[in-house]
Amino acid sequence: MVLWQCHLPCFPSRRDPAPAELGLHGVPREIVPTADGESLVLWFAPPASGRPMILFLHGNAGSVADRAGRMAFYQSRSFGATFLSWRGHGGSNGRPTEAAWRFLAGAGVPPGRIGVMGEFLGTEVAALVPEAPFTAAVDLATRAYPWLPVRLLMRDQFRSRSRIGAVRAPLFILHGEVDTVIPFAFGQDPFALANTPETVVSLGPVGHEALAIPRLGARAPISSQRQSRLDPGPGAAHLCSAAPDEAPMTDAPFRPFDTHLDEAAALATLRTATDGADDGELFLERRRAEALVLDDGRIRQATYDASQGFGLRAVRGEVAGYAHSTEITETALRRASETARLAVGAGGGTLAPGPRGTNTRLYRPDDPMADAAFPVKIDLLREIDAHARALDPRVVQVSATLSASLQEVEILRPDGLRLADVRPMARLNVSVMIEEGGRREQGGSGIGGRHGLARLMAPATWKVQIAEALRIAQVNLGAVEAPAGVMDVVLGPGWPGILLHEAIGHGLEGDFNRKETSAFAGLMGKQIASKGVTVLDDGTIPDRRGSLSIDDEGTPSARNVLIEDGVLVGYMQDRQNARLMGVAPTGNGRRESFAHIPMPRMTNTYMLSGPDDPAGIVASLKDGIYAVGFGGGQVDITSGKFVFSCTEAYRVKNGVIGAAVKGATLIGDGATALKGIRAIGNDLQLDPGIGNCGKAGQWVPVGVGQPTLLIGGLTVGGAAA
Repeated sequence: MVLWQCHLPCFPSRRDPAPAELGLHGVPREIVPTADGESLVLWFAPPASGRPMILFLHGNAGSVADRAGRMAFYQSRSFGATFLSWRGHGGSNGRPTEAAWRFLAGAGVPPGRIGVMGEFLGTEVAALVPEAPFTAAVDLATRAYPWLPVRLLMRDQFRSRSRIGAVRAPLFILHGEVDTVIPFAFGQDPFALANTPETVVSLGPVGHEALAIPRLGARAPISSQRQSRLDPGPGAAHLCSAAPDEAPMTDAPFRPFDTHLDEAAALATLRTATDGADDGELFLERRRAEALVLDDGRIRQATYDASQGFGLRAVRGEVAGYAHSTEITETALRRASETARLAVGAGGGTLAPGPRGTNTRLYRPDDPMADAAFPVKIDLLREIDAHARALDPRVVQVSATLSASLQEVEILRPDGLRLADVRPMARLNVSVMIEEGGRREQGGSGIGGRHGLARLMAPATWKVQIAEALRIAQVNLGAVEAPAGVMDVVLGPGWPGILLHEAIGHGLEGDFNRKETSAFAGLMGKQIASKGVTVLDDGTIPDRRGSLSIDDEGTPSARNVLIEDGVLVGYMQDRQNARLMGVAPTGNGRRESFAHIPMPRMTNTYMLSGPDDPAGIVASLKDGIYAVGFGGGQVDITSGKFVFSCTEAYRVKNGVIGAAVKGATLIGDGATALKGIRAIGNDLQLDPGIGNCGKAGQWVPVGVGQPTLLIGGLTVGGAAA
């Protein structure tokens, strides 16, 4: 062990690919000489004008190739990035620190614009933004081998504590509270020894492998355990504070034909793929998303995800060829073209006219994640937790999730038409559990839409969600077992429209009807619902979760009437199914991402108001259930049969709302339920913006809505005798 001690802490990888093989384009692989005649492998991406350079020194395992995703993240924010491979890792065989610094000086990067980052062993050299640092390697060894005299035997002791006092640059320490490789206390000690503006950041209950920085360069830490002793300013302790006059970091817009592809060459490749086809397009996408989850007073999750890529489609008749890639290059595009082209075969098709253009924008193209810094979001979640507990001493658990995303889309058609859309999304969910007499019940509430996070972070918004979640939990605490049997049911307005969405919405999508697998196939123009029932799918409502300025084929979204006064008058169509059925596309061609082929999907599906007073509808119920909240459910598209569970429901007898019931399920089929509607309220509401819809393995955001409805003859499942 003594003889081989220098090898014990290292787990090098010889992997040494070109950066382009990992999707990093414009990043050369440099060979840098060292003072002792060895050489280092270095990846170098210059910064945009005015942006800082990050010198990154990786940890004791793997190589720079294993950190390609991190470099891509820095590039997407216009930072410069220099990734250096340690001696014996990924092609390098020299001492890295001085050589890297000389390389950057030779590249014209001034020292004042360099922020040094390091993981684990790298942090002994790079003491500015250390991840999971330690006081000394010998301290870790002593902890690992307490029975050995390691302080006498260990040659390379890497005593960070003796050097950190000499650091004069701002210091930003990251550490996970349940790191078992380098315990959290080992990061707290260097913080205490520092003589510089510093911040130590706890990432919550995460381990050693979870220390990727999701939002490097933000003006505030994720969760600051202690602010700087030397500088009370909120920004002085962070990497970006090296340039205090620098504007807050912004994400450059997604412009794939400026940064990745030559538009003329891409169009030529697309035309080759779709020559003789009926339709096709090149779909390019970048998506960024973050989510913060607080559970029981602790931040359980803080994630940031970024992805981009393209999908190329060629359609001939009922067959579609589709190929996608995360690598947006002309080489990858040509490979995809060859694959998609297989669906066209000998050709013979006539290219369908492209979608009409639109200047309509249903939401602002702003990044919702930029509405607040991470610590502000963390503080909000903690305030939600405290507020919920203060409202009712019976609260034993609070969960809150704040999430946001930005999807940027560009579509290129074979006729040269280019379309683009920038789609924000934000969502807040709150769940509260209360306990009394040994019984625990839970309630939840959420709100969201295509807008910024600021709207959700306003106290007037989140306090309402807490109050609603707590109300539902309190109701369920006194709930009795639901009855079972066939009975009349009143559905409340808004979110109960999820039953409408599942029971009949999917059955009105064009592909199921073209293939005659829907319960509503062949019924166009027929009375399929009670008089007065009018159902729409409307993707044109501003800021709604299911709305789209254009769909994922470039067709503008529309307000499509599906059922009018009980008569089936329309289906939801994408371009392929519309062409095959001889009708116009309706703006319902949707896909989960660039890795998925488009298909007919709902947007915001709802029933219009009727003439009846909601209170009168409930008063007319002789013996049944009043259901105002729903959880999960499932439907069989062919038969239309559905099963839904109620999260909030009440027993009603002789028009009087009685006790809350638990465990109620509603069972029926869409065709029968539509004809069983006996009363339609005048209180149409849309859901609060929390819906997701799954189909064929793809998930997309949707909206639902309805007025109060009375439906006769539904089967209610329950446990009451």
